[in-house]
Amino acid sequence: MEIITGSREDLIDMLDDALGQVGQVKKREQKMAFYNFIGNLYGSINVNSEENYPIDYKDCFRNRRNFVKFMKQADLYEKRFCSRFYDYKDFHREYLGDILVEYGEHVQNLKDVPCSDEETWYLGKEKFFDILCGFLEEYGLLDQFKEFVSKPRVFSKIKKHPSDDFSGLTIFNPVNRDAAFLVKDPDYDLDTLFIYIHEFGHVVDLQNIEGDPYQALNSYAYMSNYPEVFSKLLEKLFLQYLIDNNIMSEQAKDKYIDQFIINHDFLMSSYMFSLLDDKYYRGGKELIISDEQFINEMCRYFSNRELIESLVKEDNLNLFSDHIYCYGDIMATHLLEPVKACGLGCHEFRDFQKIRFQPFDPEYLLDHDYTPENFAKVLKKEVELCKK
Repeated sequence: MEIITGSREDLIDMLDDALGQVGQVKKREQKMAFYNFIGNLYGSINVNSEENYPIDYKDCFRNRRNFVKFMKQADLYEKRFCSRFYDYKDFHREYLGDILVEYGEHVQNLKDVPCSDEETWYLGKEKFFDILCGFLEEYGLLDQFKEFVSKPRVFSKIKKHPSDDFSGLTIFNPVNRDAAFLVKDPDYDLDTLFIYIHEFGHVVDLQNIEGDPYQALNSYAYMSNYPEVFSKLLEKLFLQYLIDNNIMSEQAKDKYIDQFIINHDFLMSSYMFSLLDDKYYRGGKELIISDEQFINEMCRYFSNRELIESLVKEDNLNLFSDHIYCYGDIMATHLLEPVKACGLGCHEFRDFQKIRFQPFDPEYLLDHDYTPENFAKVLKKEVELCKK
């Protein structure tokens, strides 16, 4: 299968096309979604080459007043997300706390499982795309992938930085539903393949939006708890596909264990935010706390200060990103077994797709039996799969 890898010039062409669409975007909510796309596109251009690409916001915003409006609206969205977290802080504390108990025990055991040699993770270009296409075909996504890559829509990140942990980014144009994704330098190994699966999950999720794409993108980018669910679900399905079909199964188990540890950290972070005293949530709309205050607050609940300091100072805790990755893993785990058994057309997945852009509602989780107890049952099976 031939993949057209995009160049910097292709990204600039996308930007020129997008700037030509500015006049089609009239309403405030539409502009918010479109400006988000433009900003991500500029960012993609600037990491796709060692040369900086000058950003002229006049091309997009026309004047400084529109830019100020955009920044104020973005700030408002962030406060709304914080406010919704605050409104359900007690629920998150109990729900995530129960899941954390189950997760913590397994993570400690998995850290002792021997790892495979990383040199065996390399696939080569042909095998890389054979495995990718085989998995996508299994879940009815191959035709959409072929359509997606028929144009230069997969790009590489070029710029390097010692502290850069960038892996991938998906951009989506709400005007014409065009999408693209950026990955770190493709090495045609299991890590890069994993990133392809994750980012293509975002492409599918966004391109399959029913209804207003502007409203959905705003929710996806700023407000929903669930923008990472489909990508995290595809990750789990992919790793189980490799293990079940004895394709790099030992390496897939290693990757699964890595993800358990990463997801545990997101869960831990989100849980810690739920423990914070109300005084740090200014009016329930804005979280104001220093790293040192955060560490001291958490030491009221946890005895291992060194662990808390490492989480806060090394992982750069962030309420928004950590919370959406936390719930991305939780919902992906709940949906894993029905989707694996019946495909993406199963009623559990279709029901979730209907609410994924709506404000968080704990009743949805409880009404569908997405309890910590049921999460623990699936988690145990995943862990056993990695220990075989």
